[in-house]
Amino acid sequence: MTKFLDFQNVLYNGALQERSDCYRLTGESITEYDQYKSLTTIRADDPNLSQYGAQVSRSALRRVDRAFCNFYRRCKEKAKKPGYPRFKPRHRMKSFDCPKGGFRIRESGNRWAILIKGLKPFVVKNIPEGDIKEIRIVRTAKRVNVQFVVAQEVDVTPSTADFVGIDLGVTNLATFSDGTKIKGRKLKLVKQKARQRKLNLKSRKGKNGKPRDHRKAKRWGSRGYRSARSLFAKECQTLREQEVGFLHWLTSKIIKDHPNLVVEQLQILNMVKNHKLARSILEQKWGTFVRMLEYKAERAGGRVVKVNPANTSKTCSGCGSVKSVLLLSERVYSCSECGIEVDRDVNAARNILRLAQAMSSAGVSAGEFGSEAKEIDGVGLWQGVVERTQNSMVTAKSTI
Repeated sequence: MTKFLDFQNVLYNGALQERSDCYRLTGESITEYDQYKSLTTIRADDPNLSQYGAQVSRSALRRVDRAFCNFYRRCKEKAKKPGYPRFKPRHRMKSFDCPKGGFRIRESGNRWAILIKGLKPFVVKNIPEGDIKEIRIVRTAKRVNVQFVVAQEVDVTPSTADFVGIDLGVTNLATFSDGTKIKGRKLKLVKQKARQRKLNLKSRKGKNGKPRDHRKAKRWGSRGYRSARSLFAKECQTLREQEVGFLHWLTSKIIKDHPNLVVEQLQILNMVKNHKLARSILEQKWGTFVRMLEYKAERAGGRVVKVNPANTSKTCSGCGSVKSVLLLSERVYSCSECGIEVDRDVNAARNILRLAQAMSSAGVSAGEFGSEAKEIDGVGLWQGVVERTQNSMVTAKSTI
């Protein structure tokens, strides 16, 4: 697999150089299929490249084409930094994809073997049900993962449950309009920081001009540095998998109890500009949390509605009066108009729910999610069978 990824890295950089030179010299672009034809000619002359299947060999060319398509899209959107595709170093090429027809799946005892021409079999414990359109092989610090892209026919039963508002926060990851709270997570970074300290380089000098600890300092690219970097990458992956696993468990539990939800559409990139709260905000993974709620609610026949969170914390959920100033230290909302006293986050969650109900009664779409979404009454969201092509939740650990 390492040898094949090296070949993909060379092919990616060569295809990128070919497109850039062609446009610079002639003013015309090369299409993806033009490069497919060139690859066929190269494979016919080089037996080392022809040992791999044609479909899997085109993975780097498909990636180059996607990179240029995204670049042109960002140019049309007039982005500040469109991001022209760049050359990839060897260590950045960690995955490849193979569409249907370029691989075979064979049952081997109680396991399954994925066969790709030129590569050793990838053995997994199970495969997802449905029509497998594509597979992706991803090499991580700890293992090799096999990801399946599957087309499934899902029979969705519309949910008639009441909508519940959710306020996202740092102290409490999620606060529901019914008063339920989910405590925010604080990552334990002791092991990660210890691994990171062992990556000290000789160029990092102390006050006296010498390395901070000459016994621990490592030269970049040395065997000790590569070993320490590998251990650090494994620890980072362990933390990431723990976070994602917790969010999967939590979102599944939430959707089981409340399939219809209303959340605030936060501008996270603007919020993390506050350097005092940036780490705490990113640790909660609000974006991943909401995305999981969206597709799991769709599978459960529910819906996730996004609303503008402006003034939801300052507005009283009892009478609707708005405070001019509300400090972050004020954790209890006290209204001078109606005299209500309620938890700050619960008050915001109730306002989020009420805002979605007001938009629904006015006939305004509130960021609805679903194929045939109607009003926010939870009835008639989907009818019949919805056929979708999406990334399966199955990511199998593979042994080569």
